Amino acid sequence: MQGGSELFRYYKSLYHALKAIYPEFSWEISRFAALGNAPHAFWKDKQNWLAALDKAEQRIGIKQVLLPSLET
Repeated sequence: MQGGSELFRYYKSLYHALKAIYPEFSWEISRFAALGNAPHAFWKDKQNWLAALDKAEQRIGIKQVLLPSLET
């Protein structure tokens, strides 16, 4: 018994395997990233960072981010 490791010979991540095997389901790639199973280079994409921040803002109720002034 291989425990499913054979799948990764064909797919580069769990997300990609599930997306290929069950294409009718709308998989959220960000949920895999949150579990530590992000596809290779996931966090290098600025859009993934922004989507994660948007989701965090919604989840914890952030309405406005105040940035400190850089002027001295």
